Amino acid sequence: MEYIFKYNEPIDNNESDTVFDYGKFTIRIDEQSIPFLRNATLDYIVRGINESFEIINPDEESRCGCGVSVIFKP
Repeated sequence: MEYIFKYNEPIDNNESDTVFDYGKFTIRIDEQSIPFLRNATLDYIVRGINESFEIINPDEESRCGCGVSVIFKP
């Protein structure tokens, strides 16, 4: 599995998605992903001149070095 972020791109309006509206931004999660993200938090990280979002998920068993591909605990 992997985490995918889309910024300022049109998205398919899937009625089964769960939508979280935070005023200045919206997060959409497809229904198949909700169980994998139930204990996760989203953080905005600044490291030097680099800025990015990072998902911190205690249900991960491992992730690749780039932090995108993940394996979840059974």
